[in-house]
Amino acid sequence: MLSLGVIDLVTVAITVRILKGCKILLHWCQKWDLSVLQELNEEEASWLDYSQDEEAVKRSLVDDVFQVLLDDCIKSMSLAYELHKFKKVIEPIEEVQSLHLSTNLLLKNP
Repeated sequence: MLSLGVIDLVTVAITVRILKGCKILLHWCQKWDLSVLQELNEEEASWLDYSQDEEAVKRSLVDDVFQVLLDDCIKSMSLAYELHKFKKVIEPIEEVQSLHLSTNLLLKNP
């Protein structure tokens, strides 16, 4: 059987080992916390950097405005083309009508 002094020494030795283990664990946890905090500080800058989002919004806006301008230009050119075609059809009719009027006037006034 172990004497009371030996049990106390064993208890103290176990307690010391536990405390050393706790100290090592605490030191490891502190180092881990520090590394996590450093990573968070490094990543936080990218979280707060809105330049890429700002550029994407600007590009989208420019694309939308350009598309509206392009559609408007196409509509205007289509309208101009239709008016030009209509004018080509109307001009001969107007010429025939004016010719018809002039021949009627000539026929009435011999």
